[in-house]
Order: sequence, then structure tokens, then C-alpha cells
Amino acid sequence: GQSQTVRCRGQVQTQRNTLTYRKEVTEMGMTPYPYMKANIDIILNGKAVVDFKNLCVMITEQDDNSPYPVDLPANVLANIVKAVPVVALAAPVVASAAEELDERGINPFKFPERPLMRVMTDYNSPKEKGVTPILHFEAPQVAGQNRVPNQAPFTPWHMFEFATGNISNCFGPDFDVYKGRIPPRTPCGDLQVVTQVVEVKGNRLELEKPSSCIAEYYVPEDAWYFTKNSHDNWMPYSLIMEIALQPNGFISGYMGTTLKYPEKDLFFRNLDGSGTLLKQIDLRGKTIVNKSVLVSTAIAGGAIIQSFTFDLFVKGERGDDELFYTGKAVFGYFSADSLTNQLGMDKGNTTNPWFVDNNTPKSDIEVFDLTNKALPFFSAPANKPYYKLAGGQMNFVDTVSIVEGGGKAGVAYVLGERTIDATDWFFRYHFHQDPVMPGSLGVEAIIELMQTYALKNDLGAQFTNPRFIAPLTKVDWKYRGQITPVNKQMSLDVHITEVVTESGEVRLIGDANLSKDGLRIYEVKNIVLSIVEA
Repeated sequence: GQSQTVRCRGQVQTQRNTLTYRKEVTEMGMTPYPYMKANIDIILNGKAVVDFKNLCVMITEQDDNSPYPVDLPANVLANIVKAVPVVALAAPVVASAAEELDERGINPFKFPERPLMRVMTDYNSPKEKGVTPILHFEAPQVAGQNRVPNQAPFTPWHMFEFATGNISNCFGPDFDVYKGRIPPRTPCGDLQVVTQVVEVKGNRLELEKPSSCIAEYYVPEDAWYFTKNSHDNWMPYSLIMEIALQPNGFISGYMGTTLKYPEKDLFFRNLDGSGTLLKQIDLRGKTIVNKSVLVSTAIAGGAIIQSFTFDLFVKGERGDDELFYTGKAVFGYFSADSLTNQLGMDKGNTTNPWFVDNNTPKSDIEVFDLTNKALPFFSAPANKPYYKLAGGQMNFVDTVSIVEGGGKAGVAYVLGERTIDATDWFFRYHFHQDPVMPGSLGVEAIIELMQTYALKNDLGAQFTNPRFIAPLTKVDWKYRGQITPVNKQMSLDVHITEVVTESGEVRLIGDANLSKDGLRIYEVKNIVLSIVEA
């Protein structure tokens, strides 16, 4: 990712002479890998005929999934190994990886037994649809933690390999067919929310029978999604969805689903789902246990459709796990061509915002620019510190348009729009080398719209210290398309169908849609947002 300057100041003609190379090292370092920067002059007869500025070199691990692996002949490799002396380094020379900060400014290996993924940009790998991937780092070694492929428990080492490394290190040599290809992945970086899988039941390729896994996620007390949220003890609904759904992908991978078509590159996508929140729990510092079941598999026409159930528990100290979220989901594996040519929810027809189809006067449409963080929506009063929109990575909408008395129920219509950019933070995390916006974040964007409407109308006025929270309700979602870095715009709308005001709670209820470049691809029914006393 570094630029170099090359200047030719003369020519070297055929002759008997000596070229002298003079190197000036300008920078050296060890993060993310050993590297060096230098200026180099090529000198002939005392004159620099060519000079290079900021020439760079880095030593990295060979990527087993690279389409151009570097393989030395065995005899050459053996001679190199014999020639390398064994040197014992003094402890202070190399800083412990557990003490290093990544480019987010956090120490992901602070707790080696339950590490987060280290995030450093991989400038040496090609971009995928304009997205620069992150480097692969192994999980730190912990005494007693399993590192045997395809054997439970699947520790952070396996999960990191599944996310960005060699998938065969996670699931075994059956997956060597993906060497040099893009394999199925689990999310990485900030969106990787499975710490380990402690149990699996099922035999590979026996897809006619149900199979299952038990996964655990150790929730950091200071996770980004807490610190960026409007209240730091509220896990966003999108993260609960991710914690629920990611083990579905794990058990599907473990069972070797894509090995039914080993010659094809297939991509894993969520199609439908529903989740019911049963209890509101402060999840900071807790261990979430996910019991996921692969219920059924249907294979037809090169596509694979699978149904799952999931149950999320908070792990108790005495084994008294507490169920707080339950649901089901349908996923599919599809070819790149079929994903590119998806027709959305309306047989390929594009749709307009409600106020366009209904010729709403511009004077009836209130527009708010959420890229302007000086708006009062982002700065809560001192006595109401949680009565605001989330910030940072939890912002998904650029502009919001509101029509009071609009929408299909005549209560309100809210439209949000976002310009899609390949540098959007979520693309490099979901998935590695297969960038697509998570459907869960689309649902989170819909919640952001509802929060904006609530703040605009001060629907929490009855409370001394109001806050937003996900109520104990069921949410149904349906996806028939994806947002990738090549799309230009995401638009989403909510038809507010009801505002229910009670003594201890205000509820907003709505039906929502999400579109890419005018094509409606998501539908979320009966989504509810609550305002309560903090």
C-alpha cells in the first residue's frame, strides 16, 4: 500500500563497467510483520543513473489459500533449513504479541484464552470489489487449547482460521479443495462473535439427518458495540442476531455442505429468519451459549438450502443457563452468478419511496442530514444521557426523510438513505474476500430510522431519563438480495403502524423494507422499538 518514486537520470549502454547499488534504510519495524523502507541509488562512474525513493519490503507468512503459493523444492528447502543457525533471543528483544495494539488501537490478545481478532490492513493482497482485506493472524497459543483440525473443541485458533486463514486448519484436509480459492467463511474482525465451539454432533456429508453444535461467545465488557451505542449496557439487536446466526454457518461448514459440489465456488447467504427476545439482560462480560441445530438440507439446481434453529443462553456459574433469545433461520449456498442476478422481493422491478408514489408535497417532507453530527439527535441533554442516536460504527444512515401522517397506516413514513462505499467498515469483516453487508446491520439501520423518528417527536418526554431498548417481541426478516461494494445506494423505509404509550413504556411498531439501487431486497415485519426509563 506504499507509493514509490523512480527517477532515471542517465542510461547504461553496453560496456564493461561496474554498477554500484547504495541503500539508505529510512525505516524498519515489526508491525504488522517485519518490514523495511529504503532509498536506493544505482551508480555508474560516480553518477546516480537511477534512484528509488521509499522502496519497501515485508516478510509475511505464506497464505495457504493464495492462488500463487511460494513452494521451494524439497532439496533446496532442506539445505536452507540446515544452514540457518539456531539463535536464542533474549526475552526483551521481541515484544509479546499479547501486548501489541492493532490498528483500532485495542489489544485484541489481552485475554489470550478468549482473544479478539487482530485487525491490520493487508496492503499486499488484491482488493475484492474495491475492499482491502485484513491480514490473517493466528490466535495466541494457550496451554491446553486444542489445535487439531476437525476436532472439538474448536478453539479461537480454529475460528480465526475459518474466518481469514486456511479453512483446512479448522475443518481438516477434506477442505484442501479450496486451496487458492475463496472458501466459505465466518465473519472476521469486529463482526466475529464466536469464541469457540465446544460440541458438535453429526457425521460429515450425512445431510439427510439433523446435526448440531454448541458455541460460546465471551462478550467483552468494553466491546465496540457497547461503547458506540446510545447506552453502554445495551447490546444492539444486530449483534444478538449475529451471535445467533454465526454458529449456523459453523455447523453447515463442519458437515461439509459445499463438498457436495467441490468444483463450485458457493457463497453462504441468509434468506429468512425470525428471532424472539425473551429477556432483557446486560450481557457485558457474560458468556453466551448458542445451541444451533441444522434441521434440514435441500439440494437442487446447484443451490443448497438449509434450515436451522437456535437458542441463546446466558451461561450461569452453577450451570443454570438462562434462555434469552430463540428463533429459526434459512440459509442458502449460491454461485456468484446467481447472487449477481437476484431479482429481489418484486420480481426484478424497482420501487419508489412512498411519498414519490403518493405525490406528497415537498413541504410535507422533513429531511435530516445524519452525517452532520452536530444535530441534537447525537447530543443528549446532560440529564438524559441515553436519549440520543448511537455513534461511530453504529451509524448506518446518511439522510432521513419523515412524512407525518404518511405511510400505509397513516401514522408516519420514514425513509433513510446511505451512499455505499467500498471503504464502509463492515465490508472487510463480512466476509473475508467476499464482501457483503450483513443483513443484521440492515435491520440495525431500520432501528436507527425508528430512533430518529422518536427523537424528532420527543416520544420519550414522559420519562425522567429515557433510553431505547429492544422489547420482548418477535422479529421476522426476509432477504432476497445483498448489498455489495459495487452498489451505489442503500435506501430503507419504515411505515410506522402504531405508537403505543403506556405508563412505563412507549412502543413504536412498524413494517420495514430495504433496497439497493431501487431494488427492494429486505422485508422486516412488525419490528418494535421501546423507550423506557433508564
